[in-house]
Amino acid sequence: MQDRLVVSIVDEKGSKQFSLPRNASKLIVLGAVVVFVMFLASFFVMDFLMNQINDIVKQKNDAIAQYHSIYQKNAKLKNAIQQKTDELEAVNSKIDKLEDIVNIKSNITKYPQMTKVDLQSISNAHKLLLLNLIPNGDPLKDFQEKVKTSERIHPLRNIKGVEGGMDYLTNHKTPVLATADGVVVLVQENGKTGLGNVIKLTHSFGFSSVYAHLDTLAIKKGDFVQKGQIIGYSGSSGRSNGDRLYYEVGFLGNPLNPETYASWGFDNFDVIFQKEDGIDWKNLVWAIEDIARLQTLRVSSSEKYKKESL
Repeated sequence: MQDRLVVSIVDEKGSKQFSLPRNASKLIVLGAVVVFVMFLASFFVMDFLMNQINDIVKQKNDAIAQYHSIYQKNAKLKNAIQQKTDELEAVNSKIDKLEDIVNIKSNITKYPQMTKVDLQSISNAHKLLLLNLIPNGDPLKDFQEKVKTSERIHPLRNIKGVEGGMDYLTNHKTPVLATADGVVVLVQENGKTGLGNVIKLTHSFGFSSVYAHLDTLAIKKGDFVQKGQIIGYSGSSGRSNGDRLYYEVGFLGNPLNPETYASWGFDNFDVIFQKEDGIDWKNLVWAIEDIARLQTLRVSSSEKYKKESL
């Protein structure tokens, strides 16, 4: 009996005794431990599976959010493509009239205006748009004097300067401003020419502007600039005997009278159309009206898209 474990069970019917081997208690304890371990392992497995499910749900939500973001971007791209298509169609419609808009002669100042412009029909909004796209006004706010280069003696070579340029005498490092919206097509630093540091901008309809003898440059080639934006600072680089800015306005590679365009603005808007510079301003004004219509279409399309997105 010493090697056996006796278990007694007593109830109303009497008592019963069971005899078990003494090591059965160890088996019971071991079984309880195994059950506890299995329960604990099941708990951790369930916790792991719940975390996995939460991660999958989070990934699903992220994927849905990314899909919506891509869908919205796609809609914006479609809208932008449509706008560019409209602009391209408008540009293509004007290509056939290019020869009517410009006179491609080596000396365009010898030819009279081809058509007259109905100035009364040009709205103030169209005037401002034209003044943003075509060089006008002085490229400096502060200067002491300006003189056409063809009317002064070169300070170092003792000969008359080039046609089509304007010298602005100013203080060192005076901010130089773009005279119209445009793209930077030339940036020359420490160049070998007498103009020193040079910036050239191209503008709409074949116009261009040049800024030279700069001390420092504030833009780089390929940049888009807006009218009035600082593009550099005046100096005396190149062949110059003092601080100045050399300024030039061109049209299809031919120099224009910079004095005319430097003095042109909203208050004397009509003056430019009285000059015989070989530009068919009437057709150019039509092109401006087309651009204004495209801008209106772009704004209305954008507002419509915003309303549809809400």
